[in-house]
Amino acid sequence: MGSRWKNFKQVFTWSGVPEGDGLEWPVREGCHQYSLTIEQLKQKADKRVRSVRYKVIEDYSGACCPLNKGIKTFFTSPCTEEPRIPLQKGEFILATRGLRYWLYGDKILDDSFIEGVSRIRGWFPRNCVEKCPCDAETEQAPEGEKKNR
Repeated sequence: MGSRWKNFKQVFTWSGVPEGDGLEWPVREGCHQYSLTIEQLKQKADKRVRSVRYKVIEDYSGACCPLNKGIKTFFTSPCTEEPRIPLQKGEFILATRGLRYWLYGDKILDDSFIEGVSRIRGWFPRNCVEKCPCDAETEQAPEGEKKNR
């Protein structure tokens, strides 16, 4: 009952007024208030570096369970509330994660394409895209590690 009890005592006091102002709080020695924020920013940058660029080779309407993209793609559609994104041949996508038959990523948009929308992201079938040749040269599996793509 170490840190949880301390957290509880800081919020629920006999006076009824919590300790602190809610903006500053005690932190572990060797850390500061923004250690977690800095770590999250580093993880976000790492995710950006690991993302893979794909070119759309086949149109996709954004349907939840597309039968015309193959029976396995149809039956393995991700069961999430995250959106599916429609694709048009020739567009580019930055994929950040994926399943065997589906990928999740961001459309690479022109600045003039859609005003007021900063990013379009969601799931799309893997068979609608192909890895860009420029990225395939630089991406190599670490020695001894098997690639499952």
